[in-house]
Amino acid sequence: MANPDSRRKTDKRLQRIMLVHHEQNTLNALAIALADPAYHCESIRDPKMAKKRARNMHFDLILCNYQLPGTNGVQLVQEIKTQQTDIASVILTGFTNLGTVIDAVKRGDILCYINKPFENIALRKTVKLALQTGRLTSSLSSDLGHNKNSALAELEAHYPGITEGKWTGSYEKQKWQKKRGLDKPTS
Repeated sequence: MANPDSRRKTDKRLQRIMLVHHEQNTLNALAIALADPAYHCESIRDPKMAKKRARNMHFDLILCNYQLPGTNGVQLVQEIKTQQTDIASVILTGFTNLGTVIDAVKRGDILCYINKPFENIALRKTVKLALQTGRLTSSLSSDLGHNKNSALAELEAHYPGITEGKWTGSYEKQKWQKKRGLDKPTS
């Protein structure tokens, strides 16, 4: 079988979704609502097992309950994001006080939340948008990383040591400014 990470890059249709909830009935309902040939859903009841799976398998989205045994969904997402920075995340919540969840959305820890009980159509639309957002974010991060690395390489080629903090500055800076015509006073 192909490496899951390489499959993700070649098969744009298959999206891996981690479903985390402590109640099996809710996991079953989520899996049924998200039954789609474009998705591979993995249901997990234990947050510790979710962290272990995230270490061994790439997921495009984590959809988890806010209330979990020994932790909460926001904390779980934060921990998993240390392993998979590009994973999209959606929280399910049955709480009427959404302050903590809304704060997590504002901080960027999670993309959005869904209130329980959920409607299947709304759930599918939210998951689809979260996956699209995750792909765009991942692509943008990759592009920015490539551009940053080439810009740093160019700087290092012209000014050896600058990217390592070894550039003394004053003489080299004056030389750099003079070369670009920036050493002349402006009137």
